Amino acid sequence: MPQLTTRLLLRALPVVSLAVVTPACGRRPVAEEECRTLVERYAELLVQEEEPGASPERIARVQTEARTAAEKNPKFELSACSEKVSRSSYECAMHAGSVDAIERCMIF
Repeated sequence: MPQLTTRLLLRALPVVSLAVVTPACGRRPVAEEECRTLVERYAELLVQEEEPGASPERIARVQTEARTAAEKNPKFELSACSEKVSRSSYECAMHAGSVDAIERCMIF
């Protein structure tokens, strides 16, 4: 597995695993596909931060690698993401402009 994807999973795993679970309060739960989109967004921002000027092809490749690794790694619990990530945390993360901001959305 490429080094960047490994770092991505090591950083993202605790964030998703510790995501604050809040009642839906009338809001629809986060779908599994949205969880994959969140992993891709995290990967995109990580590549942009660690490799400024990375090509769109490079970003897409890392996104695919990250999504595949998250789906195969049982510790990542991608299938439980819908239960662990609140709608407000997801929306915050999808509008975040940095990896750190995504992590703050998921933890607080």
